[in-house]
Amino acid sequence: MLTLTPLWQAATVVLAGFLVLVGVAHFAVPGYFSTLVPPWPWLPGARPLVLVSGGVEVILGIGLFVDAARPLAAWGVVVLMSVYVATHLDALLRASGDRPRWLDRPAGASARVVVNLAYLGWALGVAIWASGPGG
Repeated sequence: MLTLTPLWQAATVVLAGFLVLVGVAHFAVPGYFSTLVPPWPWLPGARPLVLVSGGVEVILGIGLFVDAARPLAAWGVVVLMSVYVATHLDALLRASGDRPRWLDRPAGASARVVVNLAYLGWALGVAIWASGPGG
């Protein structure tokens, strides 16, 4: 069994729970998450992407709870969060002050980028720890 330091144990457990809850939310309220999918022409419809990404979040979240799977799951979260950051950067580039939804205006899109960079940093910290001798 891997030895967990209290800080990284807590960071990992909270991240895992967060991913499972948000992943399930993709299935419960797919309409909301569909609004976050960029209108890139090579993407399939937003709904299938929402459902697949929700499933991936649940699987990776569960993986963070499993000692043997933790490093791979953690790096998977880093990859997933990196993709999410790219989509939110795209939203920032397309943001306009006349959009009805705050998340689609410059301030809202900027907040989306900042929040998702924080998630990415959190995932990266967990991945580095999980891949090291103490993880």
